[in-house]
Amino acid sequence: MKYIWSTQELLDGVRAEEGTGTKWHFFFFGEHSTGNVVDIDPQGIRLHVHQAHDEIIQVLQGKATMQIGDDLHEIKEGDLVCIPKGTPHCPRGQVTLLSIYAPEWDKDNPDRVFVE
Repeated sequence: MKYIWSTQELLDGVRAEEGTGTKWHFFFFGEHSTGNVVDIDPQGIRLHVHQAHDEIIQVLQGKATMQIGDDLHEIKEGDLVCIPKGTPHCPRGQVTLLSIYAPEWDKDNPDRVFVE
């Protein structure tokens, strides 16, 4: 099992995903958390909540407007964002994010509920 990734490895992994638009690259599935890199399409991801997961996000590249609840925040490379479960959120802008879900992500039952 791999335990250490460079930022470049994370960026290269998500860019290797096929297709256009927003891409997710899951690089770690642990017993209590899951790590993925998300390359956001400039239109962003629709407003959503995670009913069973907290999400911790670090901006790897780019910048975006992040809606958390009713508030809008400008985020940029290096920023860290913590989103408790049940909190509506969405990034809008061309940005690549490191995202950690806790507890672990269930590939067979994704926990993303759109609220728009």
